[in-house]
Amino acid sequence: MNLPMDLTNLHAKFGEDPSTPYFEHERRQLHEVVFPELQRHCSTLGIDVEFIDIQHGTDVDSILEPTVYSQQMREIKACYRDSLGCFFLCLVGNKYRPYPQPLSIESSEFNHIYNASFDAGLDVALLDQWYKCNSNLVPPAYILQPPKSKYEHVELRRSDRCKKKQFLQQMQSWTEDSENLMKIIQYGARVAFEEGLINQVNRQKQRRYFMSGVHAHLDEAIQLSKSAGHQITCVVRQFEGLNPSDPCAAYYADITSHEGATFEEESVSGIQGLIDDIILSVERKNVHYFSIPWKECGIDPSFPEHHNYLQKFGDSVLSTLKGLVSDATTSSPEWEGLPLTIRKSVQEVVLESQTHLVNAHQNLHALGVSQSLDSDCGPLIHIQQLMLVDEDKIRHTPIVVCGRNGSGKSTLLSQVLMYCTEWLGNDVVKIFRHVGKTLTSTYTPELLRNLCLHISLVFGFDITPKHYSFELGKLSIWFQDLLKFVETTTSDLVIVLDNLHDLRSPPNSQAAILGWLPWNLPANVHIICSVAEEHDTVIGLLKSRITTGDSFVHILPLNHMAAVSMLQSTLKDNKYVLTNNQWQIVKQRLSGQSLSPLYVKLLSQEARGWKSWQDVLDNEVPQTLRELINRILTRLENQYGETTLKKISSYLTCTHYGLREPEILELISASDFEGPGTNQEEGRREEFSPMDWFGIKQELSCLLKEYYVGNRPYIHWSNSFVSEIVKERYLSNTDDTRACHIDLASAFYSSFLEKAEEKSPKLLDVAKGKRKDTSSDLLREIDELWYHLLLSGDYKKLKRDAICNFEFLLSAVRGASIGYLRNILEFVRCQFLDWEVELLYNMTKQSVDVLSQDPQQLATEILNWLRPFKGNTF
Repeated sequence: MNLPMDLTNLHAKFGEDPSTPYFEHERRQLHEVVFPELQRHCSTLGIDVEFIDIQHGTDVDSILEPTVYSQQMREIKACYRDSLGCFFLCLVGNKYRPYPQPLSIESSEFNHIYNASFDAGLDVALLDQWYKCNSNLVPPAYILQPPKSKYEHVELRRSDRCKKKQFLQQMQSWTEDSENLMKIIQYGARVAFEEGLINQVNRQKQRRYFMSGVHAHLDEAIQLSKSAGHQITCVVRQFEGLNPSDPCAAYYADITSHEGATFEEESVSGIQGLIDDIILSVERKNVHYFSIPWKECGIDPSFPEHHNYLQKFGDSVLSTLKGLVSDATTSSPEWEGLPLTIRKSVQEVVLESQTHLVNAHQNLHALGVSQSLDSDCGPLIHIQQLMLVDEDKIRHTPIVVCGRNGSGKSTLLSQVLMYCTEWLGNDVVKIFRHVGKTLTSTYTPELLRNLCLHISLVFGFDITPKHYSFELGKLSIWFQDLLKFVETTTSDLVIVLDNLHDLRSPPNSQAAILGWLPWNLPANVHIICSVAEEHDTVIGLLKSRITTGDSFVHILPLNHMAAVSMLQSTLKDNKYVLTNNQWQIVKQRLSGQSLSPLYVKLLSQEARGWKSWQDVLDNEVPQTLRELINRILTRLENQYGETTLKKISSYLTCTHYGLREPEILELISASDFEGPGTNQEEGRREEFSPMDWFGIKQELSCLLKEYYVGNRPYIHWSNSFVSEIVKERYLSNTDDTRACHIDLASAFYSSFLEKAEEKSPKLLDVAKGKRKDTSSDLLREIDELWYHLLLSGDYKKLKRDAICNFEFLLSAVRGASIGYLRNILEFVRCQFLDWEVELLYNMTKQSVDVLSQDPQQLATEILNWLRPFKGNTF
């Protein structure tokens, strides 16, 4: 399944050394001119732009840090996977080095390289010092030891705990070791290749030994697919008359260090090879060449020719990026070709359905081949039997999947969605909703309304004006009627509702959660839902309505034997094994325990950090999920600092739908957001950079999950139990919680105003057939805004910026429905008593039918209901 199209990531790689002026002015042009203009252009198409400058916020070239370099490679793949239009922007100058250190080399290949270098009399002691064989990898490989294992203060940014002189000395020592190490590896690889010992089939792998960091980044992007070159933009800037004796020349080119400075022949050859790859592999119209005269200081914006170059550079890149986005959106749905009466309904259903199908597909993708073969299929077979047996009955009940948090309910329902076509035949209509992960699936009326629209559109049932009421009672009747219509067809309807307990309703309306759910279904209608056992109230209500015990499918905890088997399968899918001693400790610690698949998933992530030469201690294998999660968080605090991790974790925990990566970076980096109380003794650790986030995201990947909301990806905790542990750890203080909600309310209010401005008519003059920004694009900001204002305790601001703000009310009614707005008012009324809120609540109650038909009548309805109060004082 293709990922949603409403997402554009731009991954930019700039220069070699951010501490020098190399591409400094070009980067400023991109940040200050090109990308703001590109964002404005894309906002008219309903497309987001994410720009990642991987050199931002570092004191040294990030390529010198092997782990960070590896993270950059993963980000390139992620940008390609998620992007519409350009996903990689590469700037090429006269400088070629440095070369990145291979993070791992297969043992057979390493041995040939080692032997060739040893025979040549090279100092192979460096190889022994920096590379160790990890036989836990499949196949075994030699892995590079972290630079900090020898040089304590080597990192991308200098800490306040380290003096500048000491930092520079250690960085210089590591750079020299790195250069000498690469010379040895390159020599050994060249000789071993010429002797026919390595990489005779995979010659691209052989080339990587001799590529600089920028060249390897570009090569990685090009190799992703045959068409990847069409989504890459390159700028080649060459200086005319560059003098190698000039003191500044070393910033812009690789200069030999001996007397009579000249350009390094190897680097000159490398630059030419890089340009040749660009010519051969990147779309010609996406490549721009500039030749400019050399000035002693490098680029000088006050120099006329350099000033003109910077302007042409910005115009060329902007034009290319706009063109790539426009080309990619030519296949956008022709919404304007639909009749006005059903256009909004079709858009809502398509958007919601696509979002949840992508999320379900991700659940299956996370389940590896070995795990699929070795997993317990009992619950899946039980559901299959219930669905097939029910075909012989006139009526049947919904199927309820029960299990504790982390037991695998979501994965099971995703499997049901995949296999139900094989079970029931090809004529099956499948509807999947992950309750609580989007605004439409969070509130009962909105979920029910969207289900009704989905069924009506797929089966071709009429949608008449009487169906536009958003009262829960009328929606329930409509839903029941639709199921009766489906009964008369030859198709099967399968509705899958994951995490039904996450439906939100005001405290005084708990019956709304399940009151609409039919308990007797036609033979060709199947409803399968999941409920966490921790929500015993919901399960109790279901059991009181569904008397047949067979309709409940229970996912039992794993015993220690099943947990070990699942761990082996998970490690196998990740090409990893453990030593006998390591397995012995694991089995001893898991013996007699009842465990969840989530525990096994997290433990496998930890186990992939165990090297074959390491002994595993008992405390490295926690016996409970709570201990394991806390161990992971403690390790990350030690690595990235408590301040950073606490802020990221707290913000994610407080949001409903998660945060996008640019939002996380802004919340952590901007001084406007203080966040929860943190340890302020971490010095420059608080200066957050994108590379910090890449590392944290990679290390936290086992606890995080990417969900799509409105076809945009948001990062959130993978399980509600993880969220609970994080809340206990970082938000036990009510002041910290309130501080987070205040920051989030401020951030979402700014985003709401910005998007509302983008919706102004002057920005909607776009070509026919392109997707325009609508009120539905504001829904996530709307839902998060009022929620955080309410929990921040500032009721005055809640009324001013949300509940009694006309722009907010109109956006809520137009983007969602009057039913959604009334849900918000219900929640607010339960928290505090206010006559204006009561007036608005009662007014909307009387205006449901009118505003259901035409949301634009909101202003008229408000004025009509306020007229009797004219002249009165309260």
